[in-house]
Amino acid sequence: MQGVYDTGDIYLAGITASRDFPVKNALQDENAGGTDGFITHIAPDWQELVFSTYFGGRRNDVITDMVLDQNRHLLITGYTNSTDDFPIENALYPVHPGNNAAFISKLDQFC
Repeated sequence: MQGVYDTGDIYLAGITASRDFPVKNALQDENAGGTDGFITHIAPDWQELVFSTYFGGRRNDVITDMVLDQNRHLLITGYTNSTDDFPIENALYPVHPGNNAAFISKLDQFC
């Protein structure tokens, strides 16, 4: 997924199994295992990596979509198989219900 917003900022999200994905100002600075989601913010001139992070737990985690809301919060959605270490805070359902559990996360640290 990608988005170029009215400011020209570029946001990318997806999945990676890479152990050396470029990170900067990361929420999670390394792959926790399997595939992890990633979120990357690139400056409008393509010359600066503003923010880039892994997002996931020990098992496979996939980001399937994203949107930047009117308050510049990045909303991501996807699914996870990480049962006990997926990054959550203030969860509606804090216990993982089983394989391929859907998630929606709101990130405002870097937007």
